[in-house]
Amino acid sequence: MKAIFGSDNLKLHLDKIALPCFILEDKNRVFSKDGIQKAMGYNGKSENWLYEFMLHINRFSLINPDLLERLEKNAAFEVDSVRGLVTKHHISPEILLEACQVIIKAKNDGFLYLSEIKFARSAEMIIENTTNKDIRKLIDFACGFELYKQNHKDSLARLMKNTDIMYDWVKTFSDTFYEAIFKLKNWNWTNLNQSTETASYFHDLIFSRLSAALKEDLRQTKLKKNYKKANTPERYIEHPKLKEILEKITTLIDISEGNESLFEQLLEKSYPAIDYKPFVPKNKNPVNENLPELSLLNEKLKKAISQTPKTN
Repeated sequence: MKAIFGSDNLKLHLDKIALPCFILEDKNRVFSKDGIQKAMGYNGKSENWLYEFMLHINRFSLINPDLLERLEKNAAFEVDSVRGLVTKHHISPEILLEACQVIIKAKNDGFLYLSEIKFARSAEMIIENTTNKDIRKLIDFACGFELYKQNHKDSLARLMKNTDIMYDWVKTFSDTFYEAIFKLKNWNWTNLNQSTETASYFHDLIFSRLSAALKEDLRQTKLKKNYKKANTPERYIEHPKLKEILEKITTLIDISEGNESLFEQLLEKSYPAIDYKPFVPKNKNPVNENLPELSLLNEKLKKAISQTPKTN
């Protein structure tokens, strides 16, 4: 397994604790064991200190055997570095948080030596700064994945808003919505990178189905961002009416269970196209820009004709 985001230099900062974090090829969010040990104040040479520390605590206060078993495992992953690929071992955020709770309890119950209190203080910082927060989202921000996703949304918006400013709202669409589309179409974030095909798809999927009043509201309403908080990205605020439509479309995708034909039928029934006009990038085809727009039916016919094999 290889890390696709993250490095030893990209860390999740939780007060005075800085944890190197990574996203693996299977989309799992993880911390490196050596990074955790160093951040929590361990300066020894053991590569499995956290597990050994849990065994020490377990002598005085019984620990869930499942936690010990998971900590003992050394699941490897590879990270690109200036030295080439480096092999590390990872631990999941959930296991780390559970281990921190055990360490804190051991301190409160009086089972830690004076020299070990620093580990409990580190554990407290981690828990205090992740309580009521999605730690996986914190990792996404820390290792650059949030920025990566927003950059691709912005790329698509740059292409589309040259035609109509209302398309700038694609940069506000939620990750949940985009990921539902990716699953349906077998796409990924790179498909948003100024692709005319993708722009046409989102035009047909969403904007062609909006009322004239909502389209005008999108044109007149300025995009705003929320306030940036620690370990979280500064996000665009979604348009409430557009957000509601996107959530319903996401539900239709879920109902269709990956069947694109079924999804299109459900979509057409729930949100039929209104006065359909195809998406045409600005100055994409200046020779034909004065031609009348094709209806939805004629556009489909044209595509069908263009795909018909030529005969001699």
